[in-house]
Amino acid sequence: MPRRREPLEPRVMDVLFKRGSATVREVFEELSRERPLSLTTVGTVLSRLHGKGLVEREFRTGRGGVYYVYRPRVSREEYERSVARDAIKRVVNTLGRPGLVKLIEEGAVHLSPEELREILRRIEAERSSVGEGSRG
Repeated sequence: MPRRREPLEPRVMDVLFKRGSATVREVFEELSRERPLSLTTVGTVLSRLHGKGLVEREFRTGRGGVYYVYRPRVSREEYERSVARDAIKRVVNTLGRPGLVKLIEEGAVHLSPEELREILRRIEAERSSVGEGSRG
């Protein structure tokens, strides 16, 4: 079975998180060291991220013409939470709640007992805070 490529969007965000800001060309140059890409593809990904509200862009002019400088509008943690939320929605919409349970079961086998305990602790803490907030 052919190996699926890693999605480009998280790699683009990673470059922006590390650099703070970058042009399309700067992101392209960094990522093209890892795999073959086109400048247009990187520009499209950055444009989509801007449309999603995950990055902001500033119009600049200089040597070589006009261009945008992109920077994250969210923290790395907020971005990761957004990606996880979207993935969960896709699983639930496609496979229903049983699919989500299967995803959790399959993912759990890759975690240490300590990591599982931490996840359960966080879930309980979240449930407690939600429960307290909904009491009137």
